[in-house]
Amino acid sequence: MGLLDHIFPSTDEPKAEDFTPVEAIANPNAITAPVTGAVINRIDVESDVFAQGLLGRGCGIRPQEDVIYAPANGTVTVQYAGSRHAFGMASDGGAQIVVHVGLGTVVMEGKGFTYLVHQGDSVKAGQPVLAFSREAITEAGYDPIVTIAIVNSDDFSRIELVQQGHVDAGQILFELEN
Repeated sequence: MGLLDHIFPSTDEPKAEDFTPVEAIANPNAITAPVTGAVINRIDVESDVFAQGLLGRGCGIRPQEDVIYAPANGTVTVQYAGSRHAFGMASDGGAQIVVHVGLGTVVMEGKGFTYLVHQGDSVKAGQPVLAFSREAITEAGYDPIVTIAIVNSDDFSRIELVQQGHVDAGQILFELEN
């Protein structure tokens, strides 16, 4: 039984109001960490698509908690209704961001994942967006690593990963320049 199972009875899915937002820097030239954990260089993520930068510049974070926070002020543009394992958003600063939970987790068909916002919603940096169960992901045989990618990386003259080692959700993770 996972942490979320202890907090929320199995008949109740987590709701946005069940989570406290984290303090985050709302800077249009920055992307904040969507989760607390250990920063993993993009090339060290065990996914060819991600490691080769096919989704754009990014990194992985080995999560220490089971909630994803908005990495910037913006609008949720994409949700995956069946799998609920990822979302896309457009930041107010022009970045197209994809946050993906786990490697191979699309086949879990949403088990252990709950969206806390809806596609089309405006979100603030640090706002809870997605709850998930690391335990359910691990028990299903998948890696619970969280990846974040800036899909339109070519639109920026500079994207710098400014965190190494441990990062807290809401801390600046990337600095961007147009």
